[in-house]
Amino acid sequence: MALTGAPSGERLIRRAAKIAQGQGADLLGVHIRGGDEHAGASEVLERYRTVLAEVGGVYHEIVADDAGAGLVAFAQAEGATHLVLGASRRSSWTAITRGSLINSVIRNAGVIDVHVVGGTEPELASAIPPPRRSASPLSRRRRSFGWTTALAGTLALTLAFASTRDLFSEGSRLLVYLVLVLMAAAVGGTGPAVAAAVLSAAAINWYFTPPLYRWTIADVEDVLALVIFVAAGLGVGLLVTQMARRSADAARARAEAEVLARAAASVAGGDDPLPSILETLCTALDLEGVSLLTQGADGYHVLTAVGPEAPRHVNEATLRLDLPDRTVLALRGSLHTDEGRVLRVFADQLAAALERQALREEAARAQALAAADALRTALLRAVSHDLRTPLASIKASVSSLLQGDVRWSAAVEKEFLTAIDEETDRLNRLVGNLLDMSRLQAGAVVPEPEPVALDDVVATALADLTGHFEVDIPDDIPLALADAALLERSLANLITNAAEVSQGQTVRIEARRHAPGVALRVVDSGPGIPIEDRAAVFEPFHRGGDRGDGGVGLGLAVARGLVTAMGGTITALDTPGGGLTMEIHLPATEVPYER
Repeated sequence: MALTGAPSGERLIRRAAKIAQGQGADLLGVHIRGGDEHAGASEVLERYRTVLAEVGGVYHEIVADDAGAGLVAFAQAEGATHLVLGASRRSSWTAITRGSLINSVIRNAGVIDVHVVGGTEPELASAIPPPRRSASPLSRRRRSFGWTTALAGTLALTLAFASTRDLFSEGSRLLVYLVLVLMAAAVGGTGPAVAAAVLSAAAINWYFTPPLYRWTIADVEDVLALVIFVAAGLGVGLLVTQMARRSADAARARAEAEVLARAAASVAGGDDPLPSILETLCTALDLEGVSLLTQGADGYHVLTAVGPEAPRHVNEATLRLDLPDRTVLALRGSLHTDEGRVLRVFADQLAAALERQALREEAARAQALAAADALRTALLRAVSHDLRTPLASIKASVSSLLQGDVRWSAAVEKEFLTAIDEETDRLNRLVGNLLDMSRLQAGAVVPEPEPVALDDVVATALADLTGHFEVDIPDDIPLALADAALLERSLANLITNAAEVSQGQTVRIEARRHAPGVALRVVDSGPGIPIEDRAAVFEPFHRGGDRGDGGVGLGLAVARGLVTAMGGTITALDTPGGGLTMEIHLPATEVPYER
C-alpha cells in the first residue's frame, strides 16, 4: 500500500487492511520520498503510522527517483502479492507531461495484483517528484568526451575531406566516418553514437554524394549505405551502453555481496553486534547517521547510534523503518531504489540480532532465577536440617541439665557442657558462612589490604579450632598484601575442612615464596578429590558425597570468595602420598618482616 503525506490517506489504509485480512496476508505501508513534501506531511505521516499500527500494519519509507518503479521494486523485494493505490484526480495533460504513477506501477507490476481505490487523495503522488528516467551507466566525463568526439570529430573530418575531395573515394570517406561513429559510441554510448552517425550521414549526403549540396541521393546503393551506416552507429552505441549498464550492475551486485557479507560477519561476531551492523550500514550506504530507537511510554530512546548526524528521534530521521518490538531504524541521508534491497537485508539482520539479544537476556534472567531458586532451596535445606541439628543437640543437652528429678554425675555434666560448646561453635561457623556468602553475592565485601604477617594470621585462625596441626612458616617469608580478617576467615574454613576429612590425622599449614608473591598451603592426608570434581567443590552448598558432617557446603565457597575479593587465588592440588592441598596465592609486599 502506497502512502503519501497528503491529509486524506486513512481511508486507503482501512481499505488495504480489509484486503490484507481477506487474503490472510501481512499489511505493509510504504511512503516514497523523492523531493520536498508539502507542509504538514510529517505530522500526517506520523498519524498514518499510528493508524497503520492499529490495523496490524508495518510502516516503511524508501527513496526513489521513479516512484512507480521504486514502489514495485519494494513490493517485489518484500514478496508482496497485492498493491493498493489511491486513484489520481490529476488532469490528463498533467499525466501526459509528468507521467502517471498508476500507469507506471501497472506497467512494471508483473504478477502483482494492483488495486486502485477511488475517493482517497486528490493526488496520490503529490509528495513524489515526477518520474525520471534512470541515469546513464556511463560517467559524466566519459559522456562529455563522447559528445565532443561526435561533434568536433564530424566537423574536422568534413573540413578535411572537403579540402581533399579528389584524393579519396566515397567508400573510403564512409569508412573513416564509420570509425568516428564507432569511437563516439565506444566512449560516450548511445547518444553520442547516434549524433555522430546522423551528422556524418548528413555531411556525406550534402558534401560528397551526387547530386552535391542537395539532400537528395541519386544512387539507391548510396541510400542503403547511409542507412546501414546510421544503423551500425546506433547498434554499437546501444551495445556499449548495455555493456556499461551490466558492468555497473555487476559492480553493484559485488559491492552488495561484500556489504551483506560484512553484515553477516557483524551479526556472528560478539555478544552485541548492533553497533557493528549499524556501522557497516552507515558506511555501505554513505549515510550521515543511523540510530536504533525503541519506543517507550515517555517517547523514543536511543539503543545504539552511529555517525556524526545520527538521529536522536524519529522526527530527525530522513528515513525510518519499523522493526519488531516497537523498535525503529532511523536513518539520515539519501537512499536510492536499488539500495532498498540492501537496506531490507540490514533491517532483517538487525531484527534477528535484536531477537537473539532478547533471547540472551531471557536466558540470563532464567539462569538468574534458577540460581536464585537453587540458593533458596539450599538455604531452606540449611535452615531446616543443618542449622536445626546443632540447635537440637544444644536443646537436648540443656534440657537434660535442667531436669530436677535426675542427678547427673560431674563427668556426664561435663559431657553435656562440652556438647553444648561444640555445637555452639559449629552453629556459629554455619551462620558465619551463610552471612559471608550473602555478603559476597551482594557485593558487600570491601577488603582493606595491608601488609600482613602470615604466622599471625595462622595463629589467629587456629585459636578456636581443635585437632592436630603442624605449622611451617620460614622466617624469611615476606609480608602478604591482604585483609587480615578476611584471610583469617578463609584460612579457618580451609583448616576446618581439612581437619574433618583427615579424621584425626595431622593437618599441615605451611607458607612458601611463590613469585611474584607468597603461597599459603593447607595440606591434609584425607581421601583427596578427583581432578574433574575440584572445580565443583568451590561452588556454594556443594557437599562432597554428602558426608553428613553437619556442614552446609559453604566453607570452600566462602574461602574462595574472600580470597578473590582480596586479589588472590585458591587452587586445589594433590598431596604427595595422598590427600588434598589447598594453596592460597597472595601478592607480597616489600615491607621487611619483623617478628
